[in-house]
Amino acid sequence: MTIFTRRRSDERGQGSLELTGVVAIASLLVTILGTVFVASSPVVRDHVAYRLCQITSIGEGADGCEKPGDLRTPEERIPPEPCLVGNENWSLTASASVVVTVEKGYSFLVERLSDGTYRVTRVDSEGVGVGVGPGFDVSVTVDGRKYGLVGNISADAMLKAKQGDTWYADSQDGVDDLIQSVIKDDIVDEVTGPDIPFVGNPLEDAINAVTGSAPDPDESFVEGGIEGNVNGAVSNILFSGGFDLSGELYLGAKKTDDGFTAYYRGKIDGEIYMGMLGVGETTPSGSAEGLFEMEFDNKGNPTALRLTTETALDPSGDYAGFADSDTLISQNVWEMPIKDNDDLQTALLAMGSPALGVKGFIDAAERDGYRSQNNYRDSEDLYGLTVGGKLLGKYGGSIEGGRTNRELLDSKYWDGQNLVDRPDC
Repeated sequence: MTIFTRRRSDERGQGSLELTGVVAIASLLVTILGTVFVASSPVVRDHVAYRLCQITSIGEGADGCEKPGDLRTPEERIPPEPCLVGNENWSLTASASVVVTVEKGYSFLVERLSDGTYRVTRVDSEGVGVGVGPGFDVSVTVDGRKYGLVGNISADAMLKAKQGDTWYADSQDGVDDLIQSVIKDDIVDEVTGPDIPFVGNPLEDAINAVTGSAPDPDESFVEGGIEGNVNGAVSNILFSGGFDLSGELYLGAKKTDDGFTAYYRGKIDGEIYMGMLGVGETTPSGSAEGLFEMEFDNKGNPTALRLTTETALDPSGDYAGFADSDTLISQNVWEMPIKDNDDLQTALLAMGSPALGVKGFIDAAERDGYRSQNNYRDSEDLYGLTVGGKLLGKYGGSIEGGRTNRELLDSKYWDGQNLVDRPDC
C-alpha cells in the first residue's frame, strides 16, 4: 500500500510539473505573439500602454494616462463619404485688359460618386489684377499651347472671388435636366436685369412661372483669394516654347443643411514646354495643392477637420505621338472627428501652424478617424484666342475654354495598419 501510494504521489507531482511546463510554454508563446502583434499595430500598442499605465498608477490616480481611441475593425475604418469615381468639367473664361485686367469665368463640374449619385457644381468667378512686363502676343491656342507670334516675359497678380452652388442628382438624365434649368435661370437673370427694391423682379417671376426654375442648391459656397503668375514665351507660326509658374491662396466657407464648413486652400504649379505644331511637344510639369476644411454643426460646434492633398504629374507630355499626354493625380485625405477639447486643440494647431501641427493631426486621424488615397488620370482639351501685348502694362483680351475629364484608377483606405483596396469604390 505504501509503495502504491508513493507511486500515485510521484505521478501527481510529475503531472503537476508537466502542467507547469505547459503553462510556462503557453505563456511564453502568448507573450511572444502578443509582443509581435502589439509592435505591428499602433492602435493595440496604444491600448496596451494605456492599461499598463492604469495598473502602475493604482493608488496614485490614473489621470496622467493618455486614453487611446476606440478599437475599430477595418470595415469600420472605411470613410463614410462615397468616393469620386470620375468627373467632367466644362469652363469658359473671358478677360479684358487696359493696364488693369478684368476677368470673368463660368464652369460646370459633374462628379460621379461610388454610391451611384451625381454631384453638380456651378462656379462663377470674377477677378481684377495687374501685369507688368514687355512683349507682344498675337496667337491661337491649340490643345492648351499657344502658336502665332509671341515673345514676352511677365508677372501677374490677381484678386479673385468665386461663388457657387452644388446639387445632387440620382441619374445622368437628372444631371442634364438640372444643368439646363440652371443655364436657363442664368439667361433669364441676364435678360430681365437686377431686382427692383421692395418689388423684386416681376418679369423674371413671370417667366419662371411658365418655364420653371432650378431647384434650390443643396450646398453653396463663396471664397476669395489671390492668384499669381510668372511666365515667359517665345514662338512663331510653327514653334512654341517657354515656362509658366503660378500659385494661388483662397479662404472660403460652404453652407450645407447640416451646418457649414470653413476652409483655406493653396496651390502651386509650373511647367516648361517646347514643341512644334503638327509634330508634338514635351512638357515636364506638375502641381501640388492642399486643402484644410473644418466642419461645424448648425449650432456652430466644430465636428471634424479634413486635410486633402493633391499632387499632379505630367511625366513627359506628348512628343511625336510616343507619350501619353494625360496627367496622373494622387490624392490623399485625412479626416479626424472632433469629440473633445484635446481633438479641437490638435485641429487648431494643424490649421494654424501646418509645419508644427500636421504630423500630430495625421497620426490622430489615422488612429481615430479616416484616411484614404485615390489615384486619378486627368485629360483635358483647352482652346482659346488671345490678341494683345505688354509694354508697361497689359492690354488686349482673351477667351479661353475647355473640358477636363477625371477617371479613377484605384482607391485605398487606412485599415489601422496599412493602406488597402477600398471595397466600395
